[in-house]
Amino acid sequence: DQFAVLWQQAGETVEPDEDKSDVTMRIVETANALLASMAEPIELSAQQAPVLLTVSIGIALYPGDAGDASALLHAAEDAMRSAKAERGNQMRFFDRRYAQNAINWFETEAALRLALEMDELFLLFQPQVDAATGRVVAAESLIRWRHGGEVVPPARFIHVVEATDLAEPVSRWVLNTACRQARQWLDRQHPLRVAVNIFSDHVTSGHLLDDVRQALAATGLPANLLELEVVESSLLKNPDLAAQTLREIKRLGVGLALDDFGTGYSSFGYLKHYPFDVLKIDQLFARNVTRDPEDAAIVRSTIALAHNLGMRVLAEGVETEPQLRFMARYGCDQIQGYLTSRPLDPDVVETLVMERRDLRPAAIGLDRPLHTLLIVEDEPIEAEMLSMLLADAGYAAECVTDFDTALEVMGRKRIDLIISDYYLGPITGVEVLERLRRLFPEVPRIMLS
Repeated sequence: DQFAVLWQQAGETVEPDEDKSDVTMRIVETANALLASMAEPIELSAQQAPVLLTVSIGIALYPGDAGDASALLHAAEDAMRSAKAERGNQMRFFDRRYAQNAINWFETEAALRLALEMDELFLLFQPQVDAATGRVVAAESLIRWRHGGEVVPPARFIHVVEATDLAEPVSRWVLNTACRQARQWLDRQHPLRVAVNIFSDHVTSGHLLDDVRQALAATGLPANLLELEVVESSLLKNPDLAAQTLREIKRLGVGLALDDFGTGYSSFGYLKHYPFDVLKIDQLFARNVTRDPEDAAIVRSTIALAHNLGMRVLAEGVETEPQLRFMARYGCDQIQGYLTSRPLDPDVVETLVMERRDLRPAAIGLDRPLHTLLIVEDEPIEAEMLSMLLADAGYAAECVTDFDTALEVMGRKRIDLIISDYYLGPITGVEVLERLRRLFPEVPRIMLS
């Protein structure tokens, strides 16, 4: 009854000369009252539990949002959909930007449905390299869309695929196409494991196991040359079905990787109860691993945990030499990112495999055992004297005067020992060694008093 009264008040005519701000305020007050009236549980009967309802309110104003009743209603409906997208129990005014986004969404969805039929989708492959040798050991298949004479960036369509019923057919297309490509590499005597991203809806659809079997049977690809990558959110919709499906796929001999680890719910139970072979550290952590002690600690702990559980570790988004050196130092098995290679055409990937090329930067020198000391000393003469003494004993020395430069050297080179003077101007040697300890805890440190 209260809702009915408020609804009637909401429909009252606004006076033509009424101030616009007053009108807006009255509308907001009425909308809030409507929301509040629906917040109370509804008692249907003494035998049933109270029912909780939610309401989404969309508001459009004449004549700013629309010039006639029909258009005004459509604008209000657009605003209501925006409120629903915020999980309900919200009110939203009409926003032309949201309306345009909705139009773009529907146009993209319609074009993607045709893309599957018109053969507009294609795959690129980003090499995954061994951190110790720099050689390609696998390649991740990445979907691309050629539409209207241009290649559409993934950021403009992947979210549409994930949020619609296109997720399963597109995921199936990627799986089949990647298996065919891996089979072509194998037929030319260049076997290479291919990693395929599986959309969440496909994992829990009940069809993934059959789709994998059919893809392997149709191409004749050995199961050990296929690896499926799933994200943490895939495991939440139907955990029991996801676990059963992944175990059956694992029995086929197909590899399994947990993608974007650390960015979602990050439950270590995933590592225990699901049969993953590879744990992929998200680029969010790789990006700051040589400057943020917390990120560095997370990566070190994750690598150690995964190895203790018998899993390989792959770091995504590695784009600098210090990041690569850090990952290799702490035993990360594989590297993927723009530092070693961007996504490539299949023929280029095959050439890299055939040539057994080291994709790491030439100057990184990860394979060469070093005996290098880092000297942090702001007095050049003392630094030079100490460096000469150490050189006579067979050690190479890198001399720096401040923490930032020390950090840059630690990222660029393998350092076996850090020696710091106590007096360093604005920051003491104690602070320098403490900061470096948090980032590189295995490197011994000596203080010069």
